[in-house]
Order: sequence, then structure tokens, then C-alpha cells
Amino acid sequence: SGLQATQREEFSHFYFADGVGVFLPFFETHPPLRSRLSRILPGWEQKLSKDKLRAAPAVPPPLPRTEGQPLRAMDAIGRTAGDQIALAQQLLAGLPSIVHKLASVPQGAKLLVVALLNVEHTTLPVRLAAYASDFPREALVDAHQRLRDLGESRWFPVANLCMPALQRLAPADRAAFTQLCNEVVLMDGVTTTFEASLLGVVQRSLAPSAEKRKPSHESLQQVRPQLFSLAAIMAAETSSDEQLRYQAFRKGLEQANLPGYLPERLPLVTAEALPQLLRHLAQASLEIKEATMLLLVEVMQADGQATTKEKEILRTVAASLECPLPLFA
Repeated sequence: SGLQATQREEFSHFYFADGVGVFLPFFETHPPLRSRLSRILPGWEQKLSKDKLRAAPAVPPPLPRTEGQPLRAMDAIGRTAGDQIALAQQLLAGLPSIVHKLASVPQGAKLLVVALLNVEHTTLPVRLAAYASDFPREALVDAHQRLRDLGESRWFPVANLCMPALQRLAPADRAAFTQLCNEVVLMDGVTTTFEASLLGVVQRSLAPSAEKRKPSHESLQQVRPQLFSLAAIMAAETSSDEQLRYQAFRKGLEQANLPGYLPERLPLVTAEALPQLLRHLAQASLEIKEATMLLLVEVMQADGQATTKEKEILRTVAASLECPLPLFA
């Protein structure tokens, strides 16, 4: 079988077999790989079939767990510790080489991000074809399955690995890809917290430089609705029980010492609002940004544990407020 997409030539070098078409060999400047190997290593195919190949496991080993409260994340801003560097190195080492290769070039990085925006689906949605026609379907399916095999703890590291290549895009291409990501997130009418967080990372990473420096909000009163909404999004990840969610939400607000009244119920806010909330708070003063981080940490640790999604929401918010956190387990 061959690749059918119009831009298949840009992806063909990621495959061992010829996925472009039957006419390509007539224009090649080198003989096929198997032919070249046979010339320098006669009988290599027979020898290979007799050797017992030990393949690497499809799923990387689980990441180590470290003890400590989520509040340690606040102390980690600007002071990366040795264990955090080791964790980052292990994350990178656990990613397949094909993921590294794709993430290093703009078109491959775009492919991975689109696959990540659908990674929570068991299979790629059929309607994705209408939005991602520039990407070979076979490559998207392969990337989607590889990312699912890696597990959710490695999804955001893969996304972060893609950002430098995406930032090399021309301004018009950055804007077009950001719009594509937004359309992919909204295509099924439901936005998960992970999708909203990843979209926020893309929007912030690819935003024009001038857009990142706006007049600051100086008063907590100006951003109270946004802080309540962010706290509600974080609280929604703490439990499936509505009462426990509200308890985490209220405890976070009380511990963060936000002035004024406390809502009597959890605000009705969905993950779709996250990118807009982050854009608004990115204009705030440093004091407000610090209060935002403290609030989310307090909500996060209200139940005494932290899930992967809670940690990545915290890291997404921190990156959007220009105080990125190092990895912490």
C-alpha cells in the first residue's frame, strides 16, 4: 500500500518502505536499500532471519514516583533540582526515536500535535479527515497509536518537544496551524481538560511576540472571575463527586487568602474556557500571577494527592504566565 495524501513526499522519509508510489523508483539516484545491502553483505537476509532479535518493549517502563507535596512545585520555579533533570532525561530517553525525529521538523511536529489533540479517543475520529487533509492518514493513525501506547504521563513532554520546531514556522503558518488546532479541539463539540491545556500551550508558544506583552492587570479584584474559573477547572479534576470538588475549590480559595466573598457552589465552567482564561491572566501583574499559582496548588493538594492531569494543568498555567515549572513527579 502507498500513502495517499497530497503532501506524502514530506513524510515518506519516515518510512522504511516506499509509501509514495510505483513511479518513484524511475527517478531515484540510488538503488533500493535491500539491493545495496545485498551487494556489500551477501546473504544478509538469510543471516538476519536466523538471528534472534530482541525488540525493545512497545510501552516504556513507568516513571519513578517521588514523595513530597505539590506545594514544592512553587519552590521549583527558577530552581531546577537534580532529580527533576533526571526525570526529564528519563522522559526523553523513553520516547521512541521516530517521535524525536518527527518532533524535530515543523511538519512532523504538526503531525504529532494533531495526533495529541485526538489521543484521548480510542481511534481517530472520522471527521478529522476534513480538518487534517494535509497529513497522510496512515501517518496520523501510526502517530496516534504510538502516543496512546506511551501513556498520558508522556503526552505533554511530547508536546513540549514539538514547540521549538513549530516556532520555526513563518508567522502566517503559525497562525494557520493555531487555527487548525482550535478547529480540531472544537470539532466534536466537547473539549476535555487535556485538549484545552494543550491548545493553550500551542497558542502561547506560537503567539506573535507583541501579543505576549500587554498592559498588566494590577488588582486581584479585576481577575476574580478568572481565578474562580481556573480554580473550578482544577477542582473538577480532583474527584467525580460534586461535593468533594466544591470542598477542594473552597479550601483552595481559603488557603490562598483571596479577598471578598466565596461562592456557595462550584462555578459552572468547562475546559473550553481555559485558553481564554490564560490569555487574560497573562496580562496580569507578577503579584497576581503568584496568587494564581498558589491558588491552583492549594486546590490541587486539597485531597492529599495529585494526578497527572492536575500537574499538567498547573504546568500549562505556569508556562502561560511566563513562570514555567520544571518536571516534577
